[in-house]
Amino acid sequence: MVLSIEILNALGIIFASFLLAYILFIVLKWYASKITNLTKTTLDDEILAVIEKSVPIGIILVGFYFGLVSMSFFAQYSSYLEPIFTIIIVLLSAYIVVKIVNTVIKWYSQHIPLKNKIALEHFFPIFRNVINLFIYIVAFIMIADKLNLEISPLIATLGVGGITVALALQESLTNFFAGFYISVDRPIKVGEFVKLETGEEGHIEGIGWRSSKMRLPSNNIIVIPNSRLAQSIIINYDRPTRDMELVMAVGVSYDSDLEKVERVTIEVAKDVLANTIGGVKDFQPIIRYKEFGDSNIIFSVILRVKTAIDKPLVTHELIKALKKRYDEEGIEISCPLRKIHVKNIQDVPILVP
Repeated sequence: MVLSIEILNALGIIFASFLLAYILFIVLKWYASKITNLTKTTLDDEILAVIEKSVPIGIILVGFYFGLVSMSFFAQYSSYLEPIFTIIIVLLSAYIVVKIVNTVIKWYSQHIPLKNKIALEHFFPIFRNVINLFIYIVAFIMIADKLNLEISPLIATLGVGGITVALALQESLTNFFAGFYISVDRPIKVGEFVKLETGEEGHIEGIGWRSSKMRLPSNNIIVIPNSRLAQSIIINYDRPTRDMELVMAVGVSYDSDLEKVERVTIEVAKDVLANTIGGVKDFQPIIRYKEFGDSNIIFSVILRVKTAIDKPLVTHELIKALKKRYDEEGIEISCPLRKIHVKNIQDVPILVP
């Protein structure tokens, strides 16, 4: 008779846990979802979907545990049942947290701006795996503590092992975090034309977790470790705008009419911009006289091109056009000359073989 009452009591507790889990599921499914639907983001809906499927299972497991230990037959084994159910609950909790973390990371990876998505898609899986590993390590430590296992030697071993691995992977980790910095801070982006302080210039082809690739004008690919790239001084020709100034130094002889030189040069420069691919057609060319050189009066011709890769062609056409027009106008570009004055020819030693 006593056993029958204990069984009925245990079944009642288990039934109550099922009922509570069902009520919670309904509340989350129908009422909480209505609240999350009012928000603009879908992240809370996805997190709620994880909770409404997992939390009721935990409530049922707790109900089973209390139902069993309420019976005198199982009560004597409570010292064994409690650790087992604790391990199950800890693992379930770790699973729920991992699912929520993965949901958040997945949502953000799908909703970040497209210009950053390509650069960051290499890093999200790595961060997800690192966070998941950390969660399961915490769960393992909690389980070991519940089972009264000595974990201090294990933690010490893991610490020493972690330091050894970190030293062995120091360069790779440095490049990884440098690549993450480049992807988040975005001093450069994929597709931009840049010049490094070492002189290399080209288009950024990709930013990986260890290295980045740049395509040179020769169409060769140069691979740069992210740590070197993050510490390098970079000229980004695509920011803040892609169009840029082209400044070319020119020199004319001292006999030249500088007003005429200015007029002719501006006419030629305007014609080159209007008829050369890459020139900014509506830009008004400028010349600025700079200095008296050894054989020429030096000045700068300032034009504007659409992109950095248009500079060589516009410079090429400008040099040809200026030389042709200067020849027609009688404007001389003098060669370097040196005048040597000798006071007395007798002072010059004569070498006899």
